[in-house]
Amino acid sequence: MEVMMSTEHPLAEKTALTLEDLAEEECIYLKDDPITNHSYEKALARCGFTASRKRFVEDLETVPIALQDNHAIYIKAKGFILPGYDREIVTRPIDSKCLYVPKAYAYRTNNSNPLITLFLSLAK
Repeated sequence: MEVMMSTEHPLAEKTALTLEDLAEEECIYLKDDPITNHSYEKALARCGFTASRKRFVEDLETVPIALQDNHAIYIKAKGFILPGYDREIVTRPIDSKCLYVPKAYAYRTNNSNPLITLFLSLAK
């Protein structure tokens, strides 16, 4: 997992962070994404981490504003980016051997994409 923060955040100077580094930070959560919130909190708790302060924002578009205005952090899965904020937001890896989030994929039965059938047959 990784953490996003403003380039002005005191931890932005580090190249990698530990959960201990993040212990007193305010964490951003999405109001309308309880499943992701739960899975991330479960993964973090497995490593002994619980957010000391939480800020809930409306949607992904408001995350960069909260990061810049509040010096908060946004813990996320690797590879997720917020396009258009390269100069304002940095992403740093979290150095923890026990921190991972299992991923699951779902599909709708009425989805006509032919690759889904292929994927399902290969995944068996």
